[in-house]
Amino acid sequence: MHSTTRASALVLLLAFGLATPAGLLAQGSLTPPPGAPAPSQKSLQQLWDALQQQQSQLAQQQALLATQQAQLTRLQLSIAGTTSFAWNVSTVDSTGQTGYFASLAFAPDGQPAVAYRGNGTLRYARFNGTSWAFTTVDATSITGGYSSLVFDSSGQPQISYYDTTNGALRHAKFNGATWTLTTVDTTGDTGLDSSLAIGPDGHPAIAYYDVTNDTVRFARFNGTSWTFPHPPLQGANSDPSLAFGPDGQPAIAYRKGPELELRYISYGPSSWNSPVTVDTASANTGWFPSLAFGPDGQPAIAYWDASFGDLRYARRNGGIWVAATVDSSGYTPSLAFGPDGQPAIGYVVNGVARHARLSGSSWVLTTVDAQASNGDYASLAFGPDGLPAIAYFYGQGFDLRLARQLPFRGPRSAP
Repeated sequence: MHSTTRASALVLLLAFGLATPAGLLAQGSLTPPPGAPAPSQKSLQQLWDALQQQQSQLAQQQALLATQQAQLTRLQLSIAGTTSFAWNVSTVDSTGQTGYFASLAFAPDGQPAVAYRGNGTLRYARFNGTSWAFTTVDATSITGGYSSLVFDSSGQPQISYYDTTNGALRHAKFNGATWTLTTVDTTGDTGLDSSLAIGPDGHPAIAYYDVTNDTVRFARFNGTSWTFPHPPLQGANSDPSLAFGPDGQPAIAYRKGPELELRYISYGPSSWNSPVTVDTASANTGWFPSLAFGPDGQPAIAYWDASFGDLRYARRNGGIWVAATVDSSGYTPSLAFGPDGQPAIGYVVNGVARHARLSGSSWVLTTVDAQASNGDYASLAFGPDGLPAIAYFYGQGFDLRLARQLPFRGPRSAP
């Protein structure tokens, strides 16, 4: 037996009270006399087996606790889908005229962050658990319009946005210390309605509107430079929303003109597929589309119908798109799927921030901020607690606001 093994055995014996220093140091024969009772001490193997059994029981208890916590989360989300819980509304930034084009995302540490235009510059706000920290990312011109924020695989923020002064598409990337600013496209007046997503290769891609050519364009970074594998879109097209599907390929929802209808295009194994018409329910629909993929891998789109002023939602079921009205009004919608797999939409109705969440076959509609007036640019995301948050422009004070749904705490006993 090695010295380390003997030492470990000694520690185990002392820990279980099976030996004392005095006993170990006593002299004499270790052989019991004739007729003496059998030793009652447990062997090291027995002690090891007991320890392993306790560790196994502890692991089972931890797994049970995790299961119960997951069940509780699903219960809370189920209740949240049928009940209008309170929202905590706070002002994030009120410096001058700020909060335009808000784009919300949660950082890997679970804290919210927002990219937006403030006083003609691109701004970035990040919550540290106690307060908001602010950074002016780009102030080289009147810029920061149509900002789109995502966190990449390294946990750092990236933002696409429109440079108004130069009519250009811009991209900002943080490396943990500094921001790197890049002009992606300067062909004519371009870069409006930018929509940023990170591909499975870890590189960014952007869908955006080219005003000069009145069409949707697509740019993708290959690790060295930006490339432009444009989708084959004919005629006037605008309002793109970009997402990567479960197959790792990009897809874009957009408004097709002059037909004024909602369309969808996806990339195949080696080229773009043919565009698909999603909704032609009215003479003017498909405005401000927000594209997301559900847990079933199927695409879904929230959008505004200008003919009737409705908030609409379309989801592909196999090869068929099914569209329905969510609310009688709903401007600048933002779509995301919750941990329960159900869709939710943040949007604005007559300047008031609203939230819609699908429960079974019906939508539960909630006013998030009744005081808001002339609100716009809603951006919805789910936090690590599984509850939604919405960043939006508060028009009455020209502020950036954030609303977070409060968690379900259960009934409280009387004091």
